[in-house]
Amino acid sequence: MKLLLTFFLLPSLLFSAFNQPEYVGHNSSEAHVSFNAYLDLKQNNLSSKELKKKIYASTKYLVGPMKSAKYPASLLGGYEVKVLQVEGRGEISRIHYNISGKMVLKKGIEGIYKFYVLNNPSFARAKGKSCNNGQSPYWYSWKPGTHCELEAGIDYQVVKMNIKRIANTKRTYPEYKKLVSKNGVMRIDLYFGMAQYDSFPWDPDQSTDANAYQFRSVRNYLLDLGYKLEVWSKDKIETIYKPTDSNYPHVEELTFKGSTAKTKIRMFFADTGYSHTSKAFHHFLQDGVKNADVVMYGGHSGLGANFNLPAIARKTGLNMDTNKKKYQIFVIESCVPYAYYTQMLHDWKKSKYDKSGTKFMDVFSTGGDVITFSDIGRDMKKLLFFFHNYSDSGLQASYQEITSKIHFNRALFGVSGDEDNPTAATK
Repeated sequence: MKLLLTFFLLPSLLFSAFNQPEYVGHNSSEAHVSFNAYLDLKQNNLSSKELKKKIYASTKYLVGPMKSAKYPASLLGGYEVKVLQVEGRGEISRIHYNISGKMVLKKGIEGIYKFYVLNNPSFARAKGKSCNNGQSPYWYSWKPGTHCELEAGIDYQVVKMNIKRIANTKRTYPEYKKLVSKNGVMRIDLYFGMAQYDSFPWDPDQSTDANAYQFRSVRNYLLDLGYKLEVWSKDKIETIYKPTDSNYPHVEELTFKGSTAKTKIRMFFADTGYSHTSKAFHHFLQDGVKNADVVMYGGHSGLGANFNLPAIARKTGLNMDTNKKKYQIFVIESCVPYAYYTQMLHDWKKSKYDKSGTKFMDVFSTGGDVITFSDIGRDMKKLLFFFHNYSDSGLQASYQEITSKIHFNRALFGVSGDEDNPTAATK
């Protein structure tokens, strides 16, 4: 999936030191991260805060080689950086540092994990122009190899780190009952972001956008299950968002009355780009994060911007807070959301009732790319099937069953925040 924004979500929180299972994935597990590396800078006399900022910015260059490796991996946002030593080398300052935290890693490799760290990213971009195969941004897609002008030991470091895997949870369940409100309704909001930013119409039945097909595919799937369809009028849309540019998003609501719960699925189609025509999305997202029990997003990640709730709140002035004691499940189907959004969402959900932000929040994400938009509709339909089964007949699938049915071939699909979920189906 092509990514168009050059935005990277910097880490925000330190990790827990406990070896407690917090994650479940079919082809992947989490692992502790701790490695030393260095960064060469032409600048001198930088403060500790400035040095850390430079290091944080440089670590985004880990994404390219990690996600495209034989055993893909992805760092979880929130890793800690420590400056170990500043070494003067003529006009260059070599900053030795340590990074510690967590990553998600494909199963099948034990012992040593090898990856690559650029010595000087600015120099590498100029010298290694073929290392990213012409893709943009450079840091997201570069990797060493025979096609690449960069040299090991001169332009980049080969870092070897001992793998300390954290065992996945064994048998855990979503808290299905908490997804149903007092009036017996389970609300699921689906946001389909257009593959082509700033394009129109915002009508999945008229648009040739790649995600328009996914919207129609999911809608038809729900209709086949017996859901009743309502297409929102402009007047109804204006109860949440009144456009000033005449661009109305397309919104549909599909309803199913099961023996356990009534399910309302709101489907949204429009631009979701953070720096594009996304006002409609931001207003509907505000309503969704406050009121929906399950929130599902399928579209561009915007390199960490498109679903960044705190950043959206700062930009728009919209209050993106939610009821901290409301149990919710978030599903992010985009590129490397494990790195961009997982920790952010748990931080966003933190409160005095929930110090880690996991008690009332579970996050589905992947540490790899969504290569094509065809992944989005397929995976959403599989996930909706499990929620539908609960609504229809009370059937409760475990997270282990769900992730065994939904996993990308490149792995790294899983659920975070699983440490405090029930270990048996609830009555």
